[in-house]
Parts: sequence; C-alpha cells; structure tokens
Amino acid sequence: GEAIEKLPVPTILNKCFTGWYTDANATNEAVFPFTVTEDVAFYPVYLDATTSNLTYTFQESTSSYTVKCARKTITSAIIADIYDDGINGAHKVTSIAIQGFNNCSDLTNVTISNCVTDIEERAFFNCSSLSNVTIPDSVTSIGVNAFYGCSSGYFSSIKIPDSVTTIGDDAFMNCSNLSYVYIGNGVTSIGNSAFMYCKKLTYLTIGDNVTHISLVTLFSPILLHN
Repeated sequence: GEAIEKLPVPTILNKCFTGWYTDANATNEAVFPFTVTEDVAFYPVYLDATTSNLTYTFQESTSSYTVKCARKTITSAIIADIYDDGINGAHKVTSIAIQGFNNCSDLTNVTISNCVTDIEERAFFNCSSLSNVTIPDSVTSIGVNAFYGCSSGYFSSIKIPDSVTTIGDDAFMNCSNLSYVYIGNGVTSIGNSAFMYCKKLTYLTIGDNVTHISLVTLFSPILLHN
C-alpha cells in the first residue's frame, strides 16, 4: 500500500498536540511512515496546555513565544503549541527559554509541543526529579547544559530525533541514571562532555551523519551502535 511519510501538525490555541490516532478513542497511535492498506481516518489528539504556572514571552525577532516556569515548585508542564498573551496575538511557542526550568527540583513530567525548535542553554538544568520527557521531531538544537543533572532513577533513556542537528556541551552531563541513548541521523556534532558522568550509560546509538564527537564526551566504556 501507499506510505504516508508524515502528516502536518494541527495547532490550536492553548493546546498541545500529542499525535495522530486511527480511532476516535485515541487507543491506536499512528506511527509514521504509515502504510495504508485500507481506508483509514486520522484523528488528532491534544492535551490542555499549562498556562498558570508558566510564563510565555513574545519574541519580536521571530514572532513567536518562548516559555519558562513561573515558579520553581512546578511539578509538571504541558507546553502550548500556540499562545496569545492578549497583546501580541496568537503565535507558535518555539523555544524553551535559557534557564527556563533550571533547578525545578520537583518537576517530574514535561510535554514539549511539536512547535518547539530550540531547547535552550540550561533549560532543564538540575531538574533532579524529571522522569518523563519526549523530544519532538520539531526540535533542531539542544543547548549547553540543557539536561545537566537530570538524575532521577526514571530518567533512564532518551531518544534524540532526526530533526536535531546539534547537541551542546554538557547537554546530558551528570544524568547519573541514563542508560540508553538514541541519537538520530540529523545530528552532526556532539558537544564536549555531552554525556560525561553518565555512569550507567551502556548503550548509545549514533546516527550516520555525526562528524564530531569530543574525546571527553563519555564517562565510561559503552556499547556503540550506528
């Protein structure tokens, strides 16, 4: 049958798109490329975005919003696809701000919207309870120290999609329970000490296009795959 490579992301104000499903009850998620063997309908699924505990700031240079926590005691966050501050109008939320959630030690879950392209420097620095995060395939860069010190026992694996091209210095440094990492084919450069002191890291899959890996990127012997 015909293969559908990808469907566009349908965005709604103050919602976070989480995926396409082939049933109205959202039990069967469509995985792309999707091979069509019979008539099929696709249903978008959304979560209500967090607005009360987050600060969305309009950036004139990009006509988009950046997001950060409004209080350090936040425990979960769902980032909106589209936000309207009542002044600058409705625009995409495209970046998690520099130090956006740094030292939010109670933060356990964050849902990053499919409009975010940049996870900035120290975005989740020392979020020591963070256990569940998915990097969507809209993200193109992961900044310096972005996930430094995310040491929760549940922060054990991370998949970096093909859309990401750069992983900054110390990006996952001191993620002491991280054991499995998949790096997509879009990544060309892995920064200095990116996975330093990830003492449990035993399995690392590296994409075909990486041209630079620092000699001190890793802490201990691991099983490399490509």
